Amino acid sequence: MGITSWIGIVSNFFGFLLLLGLYLYSASRAFSRLGRAIKIEREKSAYKPADEQRILMLIRYGMKEQKYYLESNLNIERFSEQIGLSPKDVSYIINTQLKCNFLEFVNSHRVEEAKRILLLDESRVAIEVMYDAGFNSKSSFYRVFKNATGYSPNQYRLANNTGFLTDSESHENKPSKIQ
Repeated sequence: MGITSWIGIVSNFFGFLLLLGLYLYSASRAFSRLGRAIKIEREKSAYKPADEQRILMLIRYGMKEQKYYLESNLNIERFSEQIGLSPKDVSYIINTQLKCNFLEFVNSHRVEEAKRILLLDESRVAIEVMYDAGFNSKSSFYRVFKNATGYSPNQYRLANNTGFLTDSESHENKPSKIQ
């Protein structure tokens, strides 16, 4: 092996070390930025427990008492405006306190309303119930209702009317005897 071969090997070795060093440097900077981003996120979401409870109370009041979920075009901006809070606050509290997102929160209230209507008035067809509960899409109504209850709307009504569900089961979000 000649001197030129050794020079080539050493040159390749130093090139490799240089590339490895650049990779490690950029990886450490990326992890450093990630750590700062997590710290900023924690600081940004520092609500006092009393404030969180007050915001949660306003959110629940808007849904349960004012029944804003009945508006088929409801979005987080409109809802936040109606209850006098910022969308950021509403989103944060729903995500952290209720462990769901805004759409899941609204749809859970819509499903409860649909269940109530289905059992209250047997003459109403599912599509009428869908609109009255705040849904504006048949496919999303059926999908969300089935995911929440384990039944299609008609199966849910039938199961409740034929006694397949007990009183406590009719209000739970799980399938019982009918699949």
